[in-house]
Amino acid sequence: MYKIADCILQKDNEGDGSDAVGQKWYVQATKCEYQLISWANRNVAAGWQKVSYGNADDLTALTNRVSTVESKASTNASNITAVTTTANTNASAIKTINSTLASGVVSAVVAGDTANVIKVTKGGTTSSLTINNVGYASHAGTVNGHAVEADVPSNAKFTDTTYT
Repeated sequence: MYKIADCILQKDNEGDGSDAVGQKWYVQATKCEYQLISWANRNVAAGWQKVSYGNADDLTALTNRVSTVESKASTNASNITAVTTTANTNASAIKTINSTLASGVVSAVVAGDTANVIKVTKGGTTSSLTINNVGYASHAGTVNGHAVEADVPSNAKFTDTTYT
């Protein structure tokens, strides 16, 4: 490194070399990095200082540290991608809901009086729906526009026959 040409070390060949001070160069023979600390002594050992990375004075230890950081960065990038995908999916669902609301099918869905109640407004009518732990409404005032007025017995039979 004592023989590195000035034109390689500095950007401005006619300058004082101040832009070269601080550069680090890897020396294969010693497997270490050296930093230029004095432009005036660039051609002798006094102008260079061996770079120390804490307890890691060789490139192998430094490479292992870099590899660990890169691995963590890759894992974090994967996690960020997963979160972004979920956010995009949720954003798409929200757009669909907003589109449905805008079309007048449902004009509002808001939180109810308790955590498991939502209020749905269609036209001028607002209904409260209680959502239980299995994901269905446990109370609905109407179904397809018809009033729900009684429990249906478990043994009820349904036919198309009309009785008068």
